[in-house]
Amino acid sequence: MVQISFFFESNAEGGYINALSESTLVSGPIVSQNAGSTNYGIYYQVGGGGLNGAFAKGLRSQISTVNEELRLAYDAKFGDGCWAKHSNNPPSPPVLTSLLVSVQPSEEVKKECIGMMYSVGPRLTAAGLTSNEYACYTQIYRDAMNEITQSDKKISGFRITMLSSGIYRGGAPIAPFADAAASSIIDAICEAVANHPRRLEDLAILINTNTKTEFPKEVKGFSNAAKARGADFFSEKGKNGFLITL
Repeated sequence: MVQISFFFESNAEGGYINALSESTLVSGPIVSQNAGSTNYGIYYQVGGGGLNGAFAKGLRSQISTVNEELRLAYDAKFGDGCWAKHSNNPPSPPVLTSLLVSVQPSEEVKKECIGMMYSVGPRLTAAGLTSNEYACYTQIYRDAMNEITQSDKKISGFRITMLSSGIYRGGAPIAPFADAAASSIIDAICEAVANHPRRLEDLAILINTNTKTEFPKEVKGFSNAAKARGADFFSEKGKNGFLITL
């Protein structure tokens, strides 16, 4: 029997926590998920706006090194020269996956944050996560968990974001999208832990959460998806979240 711990993680004001910060919820190294891009000019690179832009500001002087690591990781996964080819002429349908690269401690990058999980979500329409999109979405998080499994470092926490929940949502209604996205993410995580229990049994999932909004999508979506799985919820000593037993 394995239990997976999911924590809702916010800053002191209840908003999103700095993605490159340490976590008070776990002890040990963490990796933090970035919402990346397949746009020309920042194809599988750190930059632009949104969360990807926030990572660019935080990485500052090491951004060139990190982007080079992304190019190498992309070629390692898809073949030599693929990043150069695809970045000049982005494929259709787009390549959607997750790549883990290391980051170094700095004034902005706290020492316990050792890696960035660069994940690119689908561009949705008002239909939201259809069955095909749901499968694609799940695979992105499955790929992320596989990256953690294959890491040569023991990772204690994975700080996740809800991909495609901003401009990539395409006008899909937020409530059903949040429910479907959270369910997809939990599916991928549970599958990975079930397949690699010894490697992942101590991995905590840190859900970067904004509670200071009219519809807190992370709380709503993950709570609904967790209830559907029969999760056990907890709220004690500043820690809020749920446990899923496999």
